[in-house]
Amino acid sequence: MLFGIFANCKRKSLVKLIGNYQGTILICDHAEMHLDGRRLQRCCAHLKRDVQKLIDSNAPNVKCLGYDLLRQQKLLLPH
Repeated sequence: MLFGIFANCKRKSLVKLIGNYQGTILICDHAEMHLDGRRLQRCCAHLKRDVQKLIDSNAPNVKCLGYDLLRQQKLLLPH
């Protein structure tokens, strides 16, 4: 397992850390440098925070969407 925090969001920083990661699932945040069509999994913590932001919204329809996603998330993600 590798973990990296970079001072920039440049793809070359990621490649320097992991090289050619074929056959490996890369778990990442929403940084665009990771989007290259390979095996990619979004970080579950980031997804949970995104849903919480919707729930915390003052707009009723956005809040409702957040709660709907939270119900789906509880079915799909480990706790």
